[in-house]
Amino acid sequence: SMPKIAETLQISENFSEYTLSFFLLSYAMGIGIWGLLSDRIGRRWTMIISLGIYSLGCLSCFLSSNFVTLMAGRFIQALG
Repeated sequence: SMPKIAETLQISENFSEYTLSFFLLSYAMGIGIWGLLSDRIGRRWTMIISLGIYSLGCLSCFLSSNFVTLMAGRFIQALG
């Protein structure tokens, strides 16, 4: 999918690889946030909220027309 991202957004393949690195960095931050929230409000509500945030991130990535929007969507996805 990385070559397709690069082709669609007209960026180099190196930049398209940054989306995965950015996702993993954001995912690591999200683990801490959701762990603490899960202890406070329970697993069920935490899962419902996180799935909603992840869905918004997916929609943002789907509708992105430039690299910055794609990176923001990937950040939202990973936090979810």
